[in-house]
Amino acid sequence: MAQPDTKRRRRALKPGDRLAAFPGDSDDPAGFPRLVGLFLEAMAVKGFSPGTLTGHRARLELFCRWAAEHGLSRPREITRPIVERYQRHLFYYRKKSGRPLAFPTQQQRLISLRSLFRWLARQNLVLYNPAAELETPRLPRSLPKHVLTASEVEQLLVAFQSPRPAPFHEC
Repeated sequence: MAQPDTKRRRRALKPGDRLAAFPGDSDDPAGFPRLVGLFLEAMAVKGFSPGTLTGHRARLELFCRWAAEHGLSRPREITRPIVERYQRHLFYYRKKSGRPLAFPTQQQRLISLRSLFRWLARQNLVLYNPAAELETPRLPRSLPKHVLTASEVEQLLVAFQSPRPAPFHEC
């Protein structure tokens, strides 16, 4: 039976949406608000889903807020040590409950950042990609939630036993 969806849903980003919530000068042609908007528009043109665009926008907004708190308002100001510092920030960050961000959450935020800078470098809007060699957190591997019991394995094997011998095929 399907579980009810208890997660809060964000409205999907539409092509004409403005990035007013982004910190920084939206009129600055080299600032985060404008360049993130161009990046998201390029993703939309490539056919990425509205949900993907919304996720990238939210994660990049968090980075932009962090960058603004550190006096950084343009992608050109971001260096590899700054990206690594942001990664450490994500690792040590604690939610209101006191719990750390899950590794998949940290990974998603860093992947969005890496995608933005990859696009900016390809468009020659930054000289290099400071997030190019960023290693994302390793995700924990978990065992399957349901493992067959010995009796279930036996039932499965019996179900596949055929009373007839297997057919012989001549080549």
